[in-house]
Parts: sequence; structure tokens; C-alpha cells
Amino acid sequence: MKNLKLLNLLIFAFVFSSFVATSQSTTPSNNTLVGAFLGYDGAQNLEFRTNNIIRMQLTETNTATINGFTVNNSGFLGLSANPGFFNTFTPYALLHLNGVNPLGNPQQDGYRAWMRHGIVSTHNQDLMFIGQKANDDDVTDAVIAWSDKGGRFFSHELGS
Repeated sequence: MKNLKLLNLLIFAFVFSSFVATSQSTTPSNNTLVGAFLGYDGAQNLEFRTNNIIRMQLTETNTATINGFTVNNSGFLGLSANPGFFNTFTPYALLHLNGVNPLGNPQQDGYRAWMRHGIVSTHNQDLMFIGQKANDDDVTDAVIAWSDKGGRFFSHELGS
């Protein structure tokens, strides 16, 4: 009887000690094997929620197709006023601010693969980019670009 209880205790301890715990906390005890951190130790987007709705997302190691371009969007941060944005879309640039797009999806027309390094804002079916465009080693333009999906398309750059 004693041996059976001991065996059950060992099985219980083995089963529950083999689970890997993840945490979203900055307390020193979020993982006993490493120091404090915010996030996950696996391949998973870090989501920030209120009322169980994703409001902000930091992407894992990832690529996405945006306006026909395959873009490495690893580590991009998206902040959205649209509760369903992150169910279908992923951030377009290092910082993506997504507003409300009442007629459908956020604008992708006008987006270019070099728009990774900057801020993208999508709102009201329009897109705006503010950031840098690397043309060559140590040759970079400052760019402000915007596009309009309402039947018109404009894209303008300021730079040399």
C-alpha cells in the first residue's frame, strides 16, 4: 500500500513537472530557469489585451505578404483601434498604428517592401508612412508617403 502511494506520488510529480510554464510577468519567478522577462520563450506573438480584445501585438519571428511584397516583420509592433485587426492582419512596419477602416480592410496599396523601417498609419482606407528609405550603404532618404484607396492613388516622397 505504501509502495502504491509512493508510485502514485512519483507519477503525479513527473507528469506535472514536465509541463513548461510560460508567463507574461516581470516578476523574478516567471520562470525558475531564467531571469525576469515580459513575453514568451517560444515562437508566439506577444499580445496585449483589454476586455480580452487584442489591442496591441508584438510579432514573433515572421514574414508576411503586404501589397504583394514578402516582408520580414519580425519584432514589428502594431496598435489598433479596430478589435478584429490582429485576427487577419499583422503590422506593416516597426510601428503600425491602425485606426478604423469602416469600408473594409486597412489600406495596403502604396506599401513598398522598404517601408519596414518607420511608422505606418492606416485609417479610413488610407495609408501613410513616415520613415527612412535606404538606397545604398549610408545613403538614406527621409520619406513621407501616403496613398488613398477611394478610387484615387497618390504616393509622394520627400527626399533627395
